[in-house]
Amino acid sequence: MTVAVGNPDRSPYALARDDLRAGWEKRGSWWLLARQSIQSSYRRTVLGPFWITLQQLVWVLGIGVVYSQLFKVERSGFIPLLAYGVLIWSFIAGALTSAPALYSDSASYLSSSTLPVSFYTFQSLANQALTFLHSAVVMVLIPIVYGVRPTLAAIGLVPAALALILVNAFGAMLWLAPLGLRFRDVRVAINAIVPLMMFMTPIFWDPSQLPKRHWVVVINPMAWPVLSARDPLLGRPADRGLWMLLLAGTVVNLVIAFVSFSRSRRRIRYWL
Repeated sequence: MTVAVGNPDRSPYALARDDLRAGWEKRGSWWLLARQSIQSSYRRTVLGPFWITLQQLVWVLGIGVVYSQLFKVERSGFIPLLAYGVLIWSFIAGALTSAPALYSDSASYLSSSTLPVSFYTFQSLANQALTFLHSAVVMVLIPIVYGVRPTLAAIGLVPAALALILVNAFGAMLWLAPLGLRFRDVRVAINAIVPLMMFMTPIFWDPSQLPKRHWVVVINPMAWPVLSARDPLLGRPADRGLWMLLLAGTVVNLVIAFVSFSRSRRRIRYWL
Protein backbone atom coordinates (compact mmCIF):
# COMPACT_ATOMS: atom_id res chain seq x y z
CA MET A 1 0.00 0.00 0.00
CA THR A 2 0.97 3.62 -0.51
CA VAL A 3 1.33 6.16 2.23
CA ALA A 4 -1.52 8.66 2.25
CA VAL A 5 -0.79 11.93 0.51
CA GLY A 6 -0.23 15.07 2.52
CA ASN A 7 -0.61 16.41 6.06
CA PRO A 8 -4.23 16.97 7.14
CA ASP A 9 -3.20 20.28 8.82
CA ARG A 10 -2.17 21.81 5.49
CA SER A 11 -4.53 23.77 3.24
CA PRO A 12 -6.83 21.76 0.96
CA TYR A 13 -5.18 23.34 -2.09
CA ALA A 14 -1.72 22.18 -1.04
CA LEU A 15 -3.07 18.70 -0.33
CA ALA A 16 -4.80 18.60 -3.71
CA ARG A 17 -1.59 19.65 -5.43
CA ASP A 18 0.34 16.91 -3.60
CA ASP A 19 -2.36 14.38 -4.52
CA LEU A 20 -2.13 15.29 -8.21
CA ARG A 21 1.65 15.10 -8.13
CA ALA A 22 1.57 11.70 -6.41
CA GLY A 23 -1.03 10.45 -8.88
CA TRP A 24 1.12 11.52 -11.83
CA GLU A 25 4.20 9.86 -10.33
CA LYS A 26 2.33 6.55 -10.40
CA ARG A 27 1.70 6.84 -14.14
CA GLY A 28 3.36 3.48 -14.78
CA SER A 29 0.76 1.78 -12.59
CA TRP A 30 -2.39 3.47 -13.88
CA TRP A 31 -1.23 3.16 -17.49
CA LEU A 32 -0.68 -0.58 -17.00
CA LEU A 33 -4.11 -0.96 -15.37
CA ALA A 34 -5.73 0.94 -18.24
CA ARG A 35 -4.07 -1.35 -20.80
CA GLN A 36 -5.18 -4.43 -18.89
CA SER A 37 -8.74 -3.09 -18.70
CA ILE A 38 -8.90 -2.60 -22.48
CA GLN A 39 -7.36 -6.00 -23.15
CA SER A 40 -9.72 -7.80 -20.76
CA SER A 41 -12.72 -6.24 -22.51
CA TYR A 42 -11.73 -8.06 -25.72
CA ARG A 43 -10.30 -11.25 -24.22
CA ARG A 44 -10.60 -14.36 -26.43
CA THR A 45 -11.48 -12.33 -29.52
CA VAL A 46 -9.51 -12.63 -32.75
CA LEU A 47 -8.83 -8.92 -33.27
CA GLY A 48 -8.60 -7.97 -29.61
CA PRO A 49 -8.71 -4.19 -28.97
CA PHE A 50 -8.56 -3.57 -32.72
CA TRP A 51 -12.28 -4.30 -32.69
CA ILE A 52 -12.46 -0.66 -31.56
CA THR A 53 -10.87 0.38 -34.85
CA LEU A 54 -13.16 -1.83 -36.91
CA GLN A 55 -16.28 -0.63 -35.09
CA GLN A 56 -15.31 2.99 -35.67
CA LEU A 57 -14.58 2.39 -39.35
CA VAL A 58 -17.82 0.51 -40.05
CA TRP A 59 -19.88 3.07 -38.15
CA VAL A 60 -18.35 6.02 -39.99
CA LEU A 61 -18.72 4.42 -43.43
CA GLY A 62 -22.30 3.32 -42.75
CA ILE A 63 -23.45 6.68 -41.43
CA GLY A 64 -21.39 8.52 -44.06
CA VAL A 65 -23.04 6.73 -46.98
CA VAL A 66 -26.56 7.28 -45.61
CA TYR A 67 -26.14 10.91 -44.51
CA SER A 68 -24.34 11.93 -47.70
CA GLN A 69 -27.48 10.86 -49.56
CA LEU A 70 -29.77 12.66 -47.11
CA PHE A 71 -27.76 15.89 -47.20
CA LYS A 72 -27.10 15.61 -50.95
CA VAL A 73 -23.34 16.09 -50.57
CA GLU A 74 -20.32 14.34 -52.06
CA ARG A 75 -19.07 11.38 -50.02
CA SER A 76 -15.45 12.33 -50.70
CA GLY A 77 -15.98 15.54 -48.75
CA PHE A 78 -18.54 14.41 -46.19
CA ILE A 79 -17.00 11.16 -44.94
CA PRO A 80 -13.62 12.69 -43.93
CA LEU A 81 -15.48 15.51 -42.14
CA LEU A 82 -17.67 12.96 -40.35
CA ALA A 83 -14.83 10.54 -39.55
CA TYR A 84 -12.57 13.12 -37.93
CA GLY A 85 -15.49 14.76 -36.11
CA VAL A 86 -16.80 11.48 -34.69
CA LEU A 87 -13.31 10.37 -33.68
CA ILE A 88 -12.64 13.53 -31.68
CA TRP A 89 -16.15 13.65 -30.27
CA SER A 90 -16.00 10.03 -29.10
CA PHE A 91 -13.04 10.82 -26.88
CA ILE A 92 -14.70 13.93 -25.42
CA ALA A 93 -18.02 12.15 -24.88
CA GLY A 94 -16.33 9.12 -23.33
CA ALA A 95 -14.52 11.28 -20.80
CA LEU A 96 -17.68 13.22 -19.89
CA THR A 97 -20.01 10.24 -19.53
CA SER A 98 -17.54 8.16 -17.52
CA ALA A 99 -16.62 10.96 -15.09
CA PRO A 100 -19.74 11.12 -12.85
CA ALA A 101 -19.49 7.40 -12.02
CA LEU A 102 -15.71 7.36 -11.71
CA TYR A 103 -15.50 7.24 -7.91
CA SER A 104 -18.57 5.10 -7.35
CA ASP A 105 -17.22 2.51 -9.80
CA SER A 106 -13.92 2.51 -7.87
CA ALA A 107 -15.57 2.54 -4.43
CA SER A 108 -14.03 -0.74 -3.24
CA TYR A 109 -10.51 0.47 -4.13
CA LEU A 110 -11.01 3.93 -2.66
CA SER A 111 -12.30 2.44 0.60
CA SER A 112 -9.46 -0.02 1.09
CA SER A 113 -6.48 1.73 -0.50
CA THR A 114 -4.45 4.82 0.37
CA LEU A 115 -3.57 5.56 -3.23
CA PRO A 116 -3.96 9.21 -4.25
CA VAL A 117 -7.52 10.04 -5.22
CA SER A 118 -6.29 11.47 -8.51
CA PHE A 119 -4.85 8.04 -9.39
CA TYR A 120 -8.32 6.87 -10.42
CA THR A 121 -8.90 9.95 -12.56
CA PHE A 122 -5.61 9.39 -14.36
CA GLN A 123 -6.50 5.73 -14.89
CA SER A 124 -9.92 6.57 -16.33
CA LEU A 125 -8.38 9.17 -18.64
CA ALA A 126 -5.80 6.60 -19.78
CA ASN A 127 -8.66 4.21 -20.64
CA GLN A 128 -10.24 6.86 -22.84
CA ALA A 129 -6.89 7.76 -24.43
CA LEU A 130 -6.14 4.12 -25.33
CA THR A 131 -9.58 3.74 -26.88
CA PHE A 132 -8.93 6.90 -28.89
CA LEU A 133 -5.54 5.63 -30.09
CA HIS A 134 -7.11 2.43 -31.42
CA SER A 135 -9.79 4.45 -33.20
CA ALA A 136 -7.20 6.88 -34.56
CA VAL A 137 -6.13 4.35 -37.19
CA VAL A 138 -9.06 5.77 -39.16
CA MET A 139 -7.14 9.07 -39.33
CA VAL A 140 -4.45 7.31 -41.35
CA LEU A 141 -6.87 5.58 -43.71
CA ILE A 142 -8.97 8.64 -44.60
CA PRO A 143 -6.22 10.54 -46.50
CA ILE A 144 -5.32 7.35 -48.40
CA VAL A 145 -8.88 6.52 -49.46
CA TYR A 146 -10.34 10.01 -49.99
CA GLY A 147 -7.26 11.98 -50.99
CA VAL A 148 -7.43 14.54 -48.20
CA ARG A 149 -4.12 16.43 -48.27
CA PRO A 150 -3.61 18.69 -45.25
CA THR A 151 -0.57 21.00 -45.29
CA LEU A 152 2.40 20.40 -43.01
CA ALA A 153 1.66 23.65 -41.18
CA ALA A 154 -1.91 22.52 -40.55
CA ILE A 155 -0.82 19.08 -39.37
CA GLY A 156 1.43 20.79 -36.82
CA LEU A 157 -1.67 22.22 -35.13
CA VAL A 158 -3.28 18.80 -34.63
CA PRO A 159 -1.01 17.63 -31.76
CA ALA A 160 -1.56 20.97 -29.99
CA ALA A 161 -5.34 20.66 -30.36
CA LEU A 162 -5.32 17.03 -29.17
CA ALA A 163 -3.15 18.01 -26.18
CA LEU A 164 -5.66 20.70 -25.21
CA ILE A 165 -8.50 18.21 -25.58
CA LEU A 166 -6.66 15.77 -23.30
CA VAL A 167 -6.02 18.48 -20.69
CA ASN A 168 -9.65 19.61 -20.82
CA ALA A 169 -10.87 16.04 -20.49
CA PHE A 170 -8.76 15.59 -17.36
CA GLY A 171 -10.03 18.87 -15.93
CA ALA A 172 -13.67 17.99 -16.62
CA MET A 173 -13.24 14.56 -15.05
CA LEU A 174 -11.59 16.12 -12.01
CA TRP A 175 -14.63 18.27 -11.17
CA LEU A 176 -17.39 16.05 -12.57
CA ALA A 177 -16.27 12.96 -10.62
CA PRO A 178 -16.84 14.40 -7.10
CA LEU A 179 -19.97 16.21 -8.28
CA GLY A 180 -21.37 12.96 -9.68
CA LEU A 181 -20.50 11.13 -6.45
CA ARG A 182 -22.19 13.72 -4.24
CA PHE A 183 -25.26 14.16 -6.47
CA ARG A 184 -26.12 10.92 -8.26
CA ASP A 185 -28.51 12.73 -10.62
CA VAL A 186 -25.49 14.25 -12.38
CA ARG A 187 -24.71 10.92 -14.06
CA VAL A 188 -28.20 10.69 -15.54
CA ALA A 189 -28.13 14.34 -16.61
CA ILE A 190 -24.77 14.00 -18.37
CA ASN A 191 -25.93 10.85 -20.18
CA ALA A 192 -28.93 12.81 -21.44
CA ILE A 193 -27.08 16.01 -22.40
CA VAL A 194 -24.04 14.55 -24.20
CA PRO A 195 -26.00 12.78 -27.02
CA LEU A 196 -27.98 15.99 -27.58
CA MET A 197 -24.77 18.03 -27.78
CA MET A 198 -23.47 15.66 -30.45
CA PHE A 199 -26.08 16.96 -32.89
CA MET A 200 -25.63 20.59 -31.83
CA THR A 201 -21.88 20.34 -32.42
CA PRO A 202 -20.62 20.46 -36.05
CA ILE A 203 -19.86 16.77 -36.43
CA PHE A 204 -22.49 15.69 -38.99
CA TRP A 205 -22.54 19.15 -40.51
CA ASP A 206 -20.17 21.96 -41.42
CA PRO A 207 -20.35 25.49 -39.93
CA SER A 208 -20.31 26.86 -43.49
CA GLN A 209 -23.84 25.49 -43.82
CA LEU A 210 -24.95 28.10 -41.26
CA PRO A 211 -23.24 31.26 -42.57
CA LYS A 212 -25.66 33.60 -40.79
CA ARG A 213 -25.73 31.60 -37.58
CA HIS A 214 -22.03 31.25 -36.81
CA TRP A 215 -22.86 32.21 -33.21
CA VAL A 216 -24.22 28.65 -32.78
CA VAL A 217 -20.63 27.43 -33.01
CA VAL A 218 -19.12 30.28 -30.98
CA ILE A 219 -21.33 29.71 -27.92
CA ASN A 220 -20.89 25.93 -28.02
CA PRO A 221 -17.74 24.97 -26.02
CA MET A 222 -17.90 21.45 -27.49
CA ALA A 223 -17.38 22.88 -30.98
CA TRP A 224 -14.11 24.61 -30.10
CA PRO A 225 -11.97 21.46 -29.63
CA VAL A 226 -13.69 19.53 -32.43
CA LEU A 227 -13.13 22.22 -35.06
CA SER A 228 -9.65 23.15 -33.81
CA ALA A 229 -8.49 19.55 -34.31
CA ARG A 230 -10.59 18.66 -37.37
CA ASP A 231 -10.05 21.68 -39.61
CA PRO A 232 -6.27 21.18 -39.98
CA LEU A 233 -6.82 17.52 -40.83
CA LEU A 234 -9.17 18.60 -43.63
CA GLY A 235 -6.58 21.04 -44.96
CA ARG A 236 -8.41 24.13 -43.73
CA PRO A 237 -6.79 27.20 -42.17
CA ALA A 238 -6.94 27.54 -38.40
CA ASP A 239 -9.69 29.72 -36.96
CA ARG A 240 -7.85 32.03 -34.55
CA GLY A 241 -11.08 32.98 -32.81
CA LEU A 242 -11.89 29.36 -31.97
CA TRP A 243 -8.33 28.76 -30.77
CA MET A 244 -8.56 31.75 -28.44
CA LEU A 245 -11.88 30.46 -27.11
CA LEU A 246 -10.39 26.99 -26.63
CA LEU A 247 -7.38 28.36 -24.73
CA ALA A 248 -9.54 30.59 -22.54
CA GLY A 249 -11.97 27.73 -21.90
CA THR A 250 -9.07 25.47 -20.93
CA VAL A 251 -7.86 27.93 -18.30
CA VAL A 252 -11.37 28.31 -16.84
CA ASN A 253 -11.91 24.54 -16.85
CA LEU A 254 -8.63 23.87 -15.03
CA VAL A 255 -9.31 26.53 -12.40
CA ILE A 256 -12.76 25.06 -11.72
CA ALA A 257 -11.28 21.56 -11.66
CA PHE A 258 -8.55 22.40 -9.15
CA VAL A 259 -10.83 24.36 -6.82
CA SER A 260 -13.52 21.67 -6.93
CA PHE A 261 -11.06 18.83 -6.38
CA SER A 262 -9.36 20.70 -3.52
CA ARG A 263 -12.63 21.35 -1.69
CA SER A 264 -14.15 17.89 -2.20
CA ARG A 265 -11.09 15.64 -1.93
CA ARG A 266 -11.38 14.98 1.83
CA ARG A 267 -15.08 14.13 1.53
CA ILE A 268 -14.87 11.64 -1.35
CA ARG A 269 -14.39 8.52 0.78
CA TYR A 270 -17.18 9.74 3.09
CA TRP A 271 -19.60 10.08 0.14
CA LEU A 272 -18.96 6.56 -1.18
